[in-house]
Amino acid sequence: MSTLFIGYTRFSVHQYESGSFKATSAAGGFSEAEYTDWLYAPDRLDTRTAIFIEESLPQLEQASQKFDLVHIVAISPSLPEKYKTALQQARTRYPFLRIHETKQRAAPSHPNLQLVKTMLTKRGLAGQVFGMYRLDDDDLLPIDYFDRMTQYVTDEHVGYRVSLPQGIGAIRAQNGYVLPWTFYEAKSSAGFLTVHRFSPDGQKIYGLEARHHLKGHHKADRNFPVILDGRQPGFFRARHQTQDSTLTTSAGAFFTRVVEQATARAAATQDDVASSFPHIAERIFDSARPLPGQESLIGDPTLLKGGGIAITCDYRHPMLLSGTLESAPASSTIRLRLTLEESPDEKAVEFLREAGFTRDDQSRFERPLRWAGHQITDVLEPAPGAIITGLELSSSEDVTLASLFAAPLKTDREAS
Repeated sequence: MSTLFIGYTRFSVHQYESGSFKATSAAGGFSEAEYTDWLYAPDRLDTRTAIFIEESLPQLEQASQKFDLVHIVAISPSLPEKYKTALQQARTRYPFLRIHETKQRAAPSHPNLQLVKTMLTKRGLAGQVFGMYRLDDDDLLPIDYFDRMTQYVTDEHVGYRVSLPQGIGAIRAQNGYVLPWTFYEAKSSAGFLTVHRFSPDGQKIYGLEARHHLKGHHKADRNFPVILDGRQPGFFRARHQTQDSTLTTSAGAFFTRVVEQATARAAATQDDVASSFPHIAERIFDSARPLPGQESLIGDPTLLKGGGIAITCDYRHPMLLSGTLESAPASSTIRLRLTLEESPDEKAVEFLREAGFTRDDQSRFERPLRWAGHQITDVLEPAPGAIITGLELSSSEDVTLASLFAAPLKTDREAS
């Protein structure tokens, strides 16, 4: 008998009363109507639907070939019909998928237990051991996930939790990803596995949390033994603009912030991604050059000392800037200067200030260019409503720019 795994995803479940997210916390400041508008915003749900159906489900299908898999997706009755239809259509392509529409509160760590008991009973699994795992709608699991986890789904491990803490992250850009990195997060919710046994009489599931236990996957080791296996990548996490974790009262620039964070981490290689996440491997890029819509900003190697270079442009949305230097300067002396179409308002000035720029005159802003070694990786991100009409690069040293590319971080539809 193959091992049974029961997966669980809450697909933008409407839970305004929950305090688990920034959007529903007291600090979030959302009214219920504002929360609903945010939760069901088309750009938010389009991104999550694409990731879950086009990327995550194919990964699960390939991973589960030797196993018995049921993946339960909890949704609210108020989820817009467009997305209910997309999930139901995915159900026909992936027989392991179950859509559970519920008006009740959806628990964070496991699906409806009565639903689980019914599935176990129909499969004749009274007295048997099985695993349950969590998966957010914008995370992916590797194709060897069930192969690695099945060794822990045994009688001896009932009540145990298992975490694969080595992650790969990348920034969602257009319909793919850029700048993948590796990181370590013990007891991450992505793929967090719990081991259970169904009682012989079909009435009880052993290994569940009790009321007196501390809540939250990051505190799981204070309630149960937790196995950590970080030898290979255990999950992929998309970083995108519509996540709950990005909610902030700040006027700061999202892409500027996350690109800076990505370049500060250890880069993941194409082989790292391809071996564990083949269904997204062809859409992950390490620079602007391979991205759709990229443009080369210089024709020949250009000396930046003195006047440097000035480039005319028309950037209304975030652009990834990538390039190479023929030699690395001794110090951080390359200056990036932006010119806006018109003098910005206070919000736009604050936006650019949080992106590291200082005001040079009414419509010009500058800061050091971001580079490491011989590689340039930076972002040109105008404030909402602003247009970047020019950029300049200059240096006080003999620095030669060998190449420079810019590519949009959003599709035309996303940017509109």
